[in-house]
Amino acid sequence: MPLAELAARLIARSQNILFMDVCILLDVIRAPFQNKIAVVGTAKQMERQMQTGAFPFALVLPSLFKKEWDD
Repeated sequence: MPLAELAARLIARSQNILFMDVCILLDVIRAPFQNKIAVVGTAKQMERQMQTGAFPFALVLPSLFKKEWDD
């Protein structure tokens, strides 16, 4: 999707934006083990929020994300 179109869609949704890079994703993956977070319960809650449209943010990954993840 062209950048201008993506930006317009995100602005139209009037929603917070989570801009995630690989380091943040790795921190998210490690957090349940380091902080004893209830992973299954949290994932189910997030899934319910996404299905109902109540998820508090839009997730945006930079174009470099795939290359960094593969590396």
